[in-house]
Amino acid sequence: MKTAKLTMMTTLMALMLLAVGCKKENENTAERQQNNSTPMLQFNSFDEVIDYLVDEKKNKSNKDGFVSYAEYMEKEYKDLDPENFFKTKEEMIQYALEHHDKYQLILCEDGEYIFETRLYNHDYKYVANKDGMFQVKNKVYKIIEGGLVYTLESHIQELTDYVDNGFRNNDDVFSFVIFDDSVNTDKNNCLYCSNMHNWTKINEDNKLYFEIKLYLSNNNTRVTYKHYAKPYHHNFLGWFGCLRTITCSYNNQVVYKDAAGDWPRIGGNQWIPQYPYRWDFQESWTSTSGFETVKYEYDFIHSWMWEYEHPNTGGFGFNVLDARASTLDVGEIHVYCPKQYEIG
Repeated sequence: MKTAKLTMMTTLMALMLLAVGCKKENENTAERQQNNSTPMLQFNSFDEVIDYLVDEKKNKSNKDGFVSYAEYMEKEYKDLDPENFFKTKEEMIQYALEHHDKYQLILCEDGEYIFETRLYNHDYKYVANKDGMFQVKNKVYKIIEGGLVYTLESHIQELTDYVDNGFRNNDDVFSFVIFDDSVNTDKNNCLYCSNMHNWTKINEDNKLYFEIKLYLSNNNTRVTYKHYAKPYHHNFLGWFGCLRTITCSYNNQVVYKDAAGDWPRIGGNQWIPQYPYRWDFQESWTSTSGFETVKYEYDFIHSWMWEYEHPNTGGFGFNVLDARASTLDVGEIHVYCPKQYEIG
């Protein structure tokens, strides 16, 4: 009996020491927060969020247990194997309705369905945890269709339980960030167009979706470029995400409007200011990436800062667009729009 009491006291003391140790460890942890046993990334600014994406940490599961929303949903999709799981279209539709928190059916122009994951091309899916959440300073964000919903850290449980109902009205608890993902519809003129383009190429039962996008942050001084490609395979039920070797490359040029709201004028390869005091600038970059192993998607992000005296007060867009994406069974989507403006 004495031995039993001693063992119990020893156990209680060990648990108390463990609790103190855990508390101290949690207080010293700056990058992770446990939320319902799901690690969540924490950042000091949205620039750090973009840096995380640019560093391509998105392609690896973090060593201390972090699994992104993108990785989690890709595994769920792969384990389900929907192309071989469903026997009828009615069964597929019913499953998507019953599991709408994970999956969706996208109706194509030809009347065919794409069985797809929720938020499959969301800009922040690689920083969000399995619950779709990440933290910036004292605010916690959750990825939703077309944007983000956020709240103070003290309301983290309400955000965890938040279900996107399509409404975007701020209230006492939740606020929203809505992305401007307007898509360019003029495929023949990419000059100074909207912030996002997408294309699709089909070869019999194989399809490739290709998307490029620009967006601003940090008071309109940081530009981020997204290069996204995803392959699909078709059967009698519709289109399904599939594993393919994807190769992508880009060599693009981006330009801002100036403070007066005017686009710069181009002569040959030179940038000619219309007035001596005008500030015109541009950025070019080149990158080629290929995959030796099969992937469900290729999602690459490049970002840079504009370091100038005056903040940008105009628009921005592609001036030169030369972007590619390809798979062996579909071939290449090559989008090319050269410089078109000349001295008037």
